[in-house]
This record gives sequence, C-alpha cells and structure tokens, in this order.
Amino acid sequence: RGFDYPDSYPHFTYGDLKKEVPFSSEVVVVSLPGALLSAAVAFSRQRAYYDPPEDWGGFLQLDDGFEWDAAARAVTKINGAPLEGERVYRVGVLQLSLNGMNRNQPLIDWADANPTLIPDEDMGRQAKELIVACCATRVWAQLPSFHLLDADQDGVISVEEVQQAMQKAVGSAKQVSRVDAEKLVAAIDQDSDGTITREELEHATSFKLQNPHPPTST
Repeated sequence: RGFDYPDSYPHFTYGDLKKEVPFSSEVVVVSLPGALLSAAVAFSRQRAYYDPPEDWGGFLQLDDGFEWDAAARAVTKINGAPLEGERVYRVGVLQLSLNGMNRNQPLIDWADANPTLIPDEDMGRQAKELIVACCATRVWAQLPSFHLLDADQDGVISVEEVQQAMQKAVGSAKQVSRVDAEKLVAAIDQDSDGTITREELEHATSFKLQNPHPPTST
C-alpha cells in the first residue's frame, strides 16, 4: 500500500497482492449513469488536488478503458469511447462504497435513491479473486495449445501438466510451485473438478483475446 514497485522488482506475488488488498473488498456490478460515474470519481479524487495532496483510501481506481481528464477533473471516456452522461454503464464497485464507506456522496445519494438496484451482499466477489482470475487468464493465453498441454492425452489438463508447462515457460527464472499451478487451474475450472477441459480453456482464452476491455456498459 503506497509502495512503488521498481522495474527491477522480480515478481509480483500473491503475498504482494494481499498486502495491497488486505481486506475482503467484495466487488459488485451495478448500473450507473455516466454523469454519476464521473461525479463519483471526481469526488473520490478531490483530496489529490489539495496543496499538499492527501493520500486517501477512498480514491477510486479506473481500469484502462477509462480516461480521466485531470485538468477538467472528469471522466471523459469509458471503454475507450466518449462518456455519455445519460447512458447507463455496468461497472464494478466495492459493495461497501455503496453502503457509505469513505463517504463518497454521489454514490451514497444514488444508493439511497435506488435501493432495489443494489446487489445482495452474497453476490459480490472479492477483489483479490478477480485480480487473480484476470492475471491467470492472461497466463493461459500465453501457454501452449490444449493438445500440447495435455501431455498424457487423456482429454483434460491436470495440475501437474500445468505446473510442468509453467516451469518450461519461465525457465530457471522462478520455481513454479504446485500452489501456483492450482491457482491457475482454479481460475478457469468452471466445474471445479481440478482439471481443465478443452471447452474450459477455449472459453477462457477466446474471451480474453477477443475482449481486451470486457464490456462495462450497456
């Protein structure tokens, strides 16, 4: 938290991720008007413009499909397209932000006015889980084809086969553990049987390759 990772930093590990995101931080998807989105982001970042700037946990982060105009203090693009104030966008936000955490007034006002649009708490996913899934999908896209990964040709990819493929990919730069392989498998293992079928692999990698910025708007 607040650590500047240099280019020489060897590997960003799961341990590093837990330090950066120490809490459960459940994320839910909600439908918000573009104007409200921009207002909520601007409200969260106002302390960054103090003299001197203040570090604040309520600073809302944006994915790379967004564009923030620092001079205008407004979101100008979503999914790479100009923001439309009246348009409704589906975005991921922290569940607690809708419940008043960090007192983001635009989000609080919207939540108070639209209680039926707020997802139930059990519908959220932990931020760490989402980040691991995103990173794992990128790794899968860089590994060999299903045919090559399935070394024993039994029709599924096992944890052991994934571990071997990962080790071959990174060489001697890092020792790939079974836990590393298990997390990679779990990220796309839709039926949770501990192995990956051709369909599961194709679903995960084709979605990522075809959607570098997964839809966040409707």
